[in-house]
Amino acid sequence: MNKTTLLAILGVVIFAGGLYVLSSGSKAAPTQNPPSPIVTDSTSSTPVPGTGKTHTINYTGSGFSPASLAIAMGDTVLFVKGAGSRDMWIAGGHHPTHESLDGTTRSEHCAAGYSGPKPFDECALGTQYSYTFEKSGAWTFHNHYNDDDRGIINVQ
Repeated sequence: MNKTTLLAILGVVIFAGGLYVLSSGSKAAPTQNPPSPIVTDSTSSTPVPGTGKTHTINYTGSGFSPASLAIAMGDTVLFVKGAGSRDMWIAGGHHPTHESLDGTTRSEHCAAGYSGPKPFDECALGTQYSYTFEKSGAWTFHNHYNDDDRGIINVQ
């Protein structure tokens, strides 16, 4: 085989690989929702229970409202499914593993008998879910039933 043939074959392979990656990749998040950053864990101390505020995020037919929320460490976020909206399963981290805040995957922390720290994952269909954030950072969330619906909680 000559050099030109090898370059042509290599070009076709790279082009086909690029098409595969583009067609099998996850859907982009809607422009009104923030991107999903990679989260780094914090060394902040755990707050005294019961001292935080409760914030509400509503899930509607058009996604989460608000999709971005800044809270203090120790605050609780209550996710509420609105009437007429799609099914809701609140999950933290990246879909489909839901691994972020506590370092476990969905298959680990949603398993029967799991006894570790409470994950940022509802682990089932629901109409309300609350989570108290005890680590600072930027924590992403999504609806496991529609992973295009995303948001972020910034915990200071």
